[in-house]
Amino acid sequence: MHGSRPSSSYVSSAIALTKSIVGLHRYSFVQSISVERCIVVLLQDLASVEHVQALEIFVVGTGIALWDPPMSALLNPTTGGPDVAHLSLAQRAKAKVQSDITAFCSELDSLGIKCDQSGCPSLLEAGESWNAEQIRAKLKDIADVVRQWEVVLLELIEAKEAMEKESETQAVGLEGESQNNDATAL
Repeated sequence: MHGSRPSSSYVSSAIALTKSIVGLHRYSFVQSISVERCIVVLLQDLASVEHVQALEIFVVGTGIALWDPPMSALLNPTTGGPDVAHLSLAQRAKAKVQSDITAFCSELDSLGIKCDQSGCPSLLEAGESWNAEQIRAKLKDIADVVRQWEVVLLELIEAKEAMEKESETQAVGLEGESQNNDATAL
């Protein structure tokens, strides 16, 4: 934890700033990469109840959009390593979602294990410290929400892929019909 306890106004301001960043992300004023960097910083130095609360605000507040892979990453055949270069766009999207969420949830699981030894104190003088069980429960809640989003994202990717295949099939059918009509006209 920090050398000296920050003031309650400082901690309150930090939580308010976290909520503001999340709100700005919802309206695309803050990019996902910036939110991801904030989450990484919190994960590297998760030392207080308020850090856990800020992590929850970032992850839950930004919602499923944070885990939806950007098209630019999917169009790059090297995204995800050489093993995915041969995959379709939808397959790459599924692989990226699964990889990102698995890595994040694994990190949360290991944080829970690290916190077993001492729990997390509050930065606020009047704040309540959390024991290891409370921390594990909160981190599990966050991971559970993200895992639910994984299911939804994978279903959306599959549905989009099915619609694109159906559109391609219809386009090919219309093209063939048009050629038949042209031949009949001659």
